[in-house]
Amino acid sequence: MYDPDKIMYTLDEYLAGLRYVESGSVDGDYEAVNASSGAFGAYQITPKYMDYIVSEAGENPANIADPAVQDRVAEYWARLHYSDFGNWDLVGVAWHAGASNARLVLAQEVPCLSGPAVTIEQIGAAIPGESSYVEKVRTGCQVWRERMLAPDYSGLEQIVLPVAGNFYLQPVVS
Repeated sequence: MYDPDKIMYTLDEYLAGLRYVESGSVDGDYEAVNASSGAFGAYQITPKYMDYIVSEAGENPANIADPAVQDRVAEYWARLHYSDFGNWDLVGVAWHAGASNARLVLAQEVPCLSGPAVTIEQIGAAIPGESSYVEKVRTGCQVWRERMLAPDYSGLEQIVLPVAGNFYLQPVVS
């Protein structure tokens, strides 16, 4: 069962959570453009920092329209922030509000064996409104996790047996 007090994600789950918030779907809209800020892609990288963020990740900024490049850039920065902060919620704060704000929250952390223990309340107290962003990313991570854990019945058809309504699945033959 999902326990928001024990946040442990895979990198893929976390990137899906970022896509969920930034471009509206765990699958990501790799062509999304924010009309007011000009932020681009599934992870909504702003033009002001585009060249720096993409170059630091070892990619060519001219190729940022490529979904694979966007994913590699986001993976690079998520790993970097996780190595800096050791906490997925703080990765979200760094992504959305900047690493300096994540450090502000980290200054309030409670040491524990599994890494920095930062509560959603501490995030909200340090940076008003930021806890809402982090909670949305958590939701996206959970949506992705549930999708990945759900069985895939595509390509199968359901055959209902006349006895007690039992059924079984068999491959669709075309």
